[in-house]
Amino acid sequence: MWCGFGKSNVTVATACLITASVVISDVAFAARIYTPQQFRAVLRGLGYNVKVSDTPLTAADAKKAIQEFQKGYKIKPADGTAGAKTQDSAAK
Repeated sequence: MWCGFGKSNVTVATACLITASVVISDVAFAARIYTPQQFRAVLRGLGYNVKVSDTPLTAADAKKAIQEFQKGYKIKPADGTAGAKTQDSAAK
């Protein structure tokens, strides 16, 4: 086995568990693509004034909330579009 669990060495097992959790967490945040409803829910959960619906993220309320999010998290350009950089920041 790649982790060497056959050995009775607790240090090896601990190192393997830590490595596995780091790999899993890196994969989970690699590239998050939200549906409009999911992204609106994330923004709403973070306190931005946006309705949770399937309305496109190009609607005025969503663009305003996204732009406020981008400014708050120093994402440039703060253009009000939910690109990959903005969605990754929201996922974290």
